[in-house]
Amino acid sequence: QNVRAISKHSSKTLRRRRAPHPPPIHDQVLDRRIDLGGIDELHPALNRPSTSGNRQPDPGVSAPARHAKRVGVIEKVEVSVRRDDEPGVDRPLPTRFARADEQRFGAVERDPEVRWQHARQNRPVTRVVMLGLDGFPHRAIGPELTPRLWDLARRGGRAPDGGVTDLPSSTDPGFCSLLTGCKPATHGVLTTSWRFASLPEWVGAQTPRVPTIFDTCRAVGIPTAAIVADDRGLLCTGAADRRWPPDGIIPSGTALDAHGYPANAAVLPHLLAAVADSSLGFIFGHINEADTMGHDFGPESDAARACYRATDQVVGVVLDALASRWTDTVIVIVSDHDMQSRDSSVPVDPMVNAADGGWDAYIPDGGSALIHLKPGVDPERAGAALLRVDGVETWVRANDSVLIAGLKPGRIAAAPRYSTGGFHGAPITTRTVALVGGGDPAVRRIAGAIATQRPHLADWAPTIAPLLGVDLGHVDGTDLALSDRGRRHQPAPGQEIVNIPIGACQD
Repeated sequence: QNVRAISKHSSKTLRRRRAPHPPPIHDQVLDRRIDLGGIDELHPALNRPSTSGNRQPDPGVSAPARHAKRVGVIEKVEVSVRRDDEPGVDRPLPTRFARADEQRFGAVERDPEVRWQHARQNRPVTRVVMLGLDGFPHRAIGPELTPRLWDLARRGGRAPDGGVTDLPSSTDPGFCSLLTGCKPATHGVLTTSWRFASLPEWVGAQTPRVPTIFDTCRAVGIPTAAIVADDRGLLCTGAADRRWPPDGIIPSGTALDAHGYPANAAVLPHLLAAVADSSLGFIFGHINEADTMGHDFGPESDAARACYRATDQVVGVVLDALASRWTDTVIVIVSDHDMQSRDSSVPVDPMVNAADGGWDAYIPDGGSALIHLKPGVDPERAGAALLRVDGVETWVRANDSVLIAGLKPGRIAAAPRYSTGGFHGAPITTRTVALVGGGDPAVRRIAGAIATQRPHLADWAPTIAPLLGVDLGHVDGTDLALSDRGRRHQPAPGQEIVNIPIGACQD
């Protein structure tokens, strides 16, 4: 029965002109609940490396050989291969598949890494790498200061005006949006101020109320890694299969920056080790020093610009490590927020108009403030009163009882302490880095979309989820690869498409 299912598989050419493959045996076992314990050792043809001599002019799958006394037993399946860049094309099947009567296919269901490797041998699988550059300004990306980032954008794609995040434009709400596909009103993390004080319940959640992309990948057996310069895992990386720092505890002896976060040089070896692990389907890396330098010296300072240049070099090392698997890789590089410098004005105190507006408390977050409304207060009336506060530029609604006041450029909300240089949280710092690269065909579709529309941080998870073969369910973001703009701005037939590993050639 299964032999017939395989022999009837269509022989038409699929995406990237790869030959089609038979339905994965693992799927047949699960679907049909068949006991494969009696299958003999695989025919040697299935264990040989594929070479150009084995290729057929017309891709297809030949019917398995049959024997009068062995009806229904798969003895040999010839699969033609057209390209050398297909993942796993020159590797033999793992030994655990050599004899099904020694180790039955139930083990596949229990072992996520083996399931991922088995899938890679049966169909092209995209690998996604996402880098989050904390506090890195979009305007810093250029051919002189950050040549590797610029070259990635030139060969792949970039949002000319950058991406966007919500108010307050700070670390925790931004990264939670990035890794859940939901906006703060949905995931519940409304501020980064949890890092500095115990806050009342009305401020929102300390960790996301919705699943992350790590949770979704784990549920279907796709191994993931989160390598971050943070002692709290950015709130939403706990479900990653491979984590650093382990359990959110920075190992003793780790080089730290001025704010106590792991330095870029301390993060890089762990990130490179994750990139070298072929079992990982999704890798998230986070480097932080640009944020620290921007806070301490200002985003336009010489110290910050030197850090941007050094960060670009770190990214370049990661890109070089990805070069060998460039054709089946999508790399996304983002930031969580921008950074601005303070002016000489006094900090903004929202309580000066509290009686008129109907609020009783606020929580500062740099260039924004969370405003708590008294019961029964009309949010529209309160918002109008907020605009009469000196320094307030706009307001948005977080929920029925919380508004977020966005301050004018250079203005900061009154708080117990302030950064000596730059800060974020304001409308002017909602601009994010948004770059994409890699050799996977999805790159051109994503590049076409972000070239004409500013991607929200919440758009990235639903964009990469289909590439990994997972479903996030209902989220606020959209799949950029499927947007009308993305399809419309793909290069026309006949135009040259450059998909060259970064660092593999000289201009």
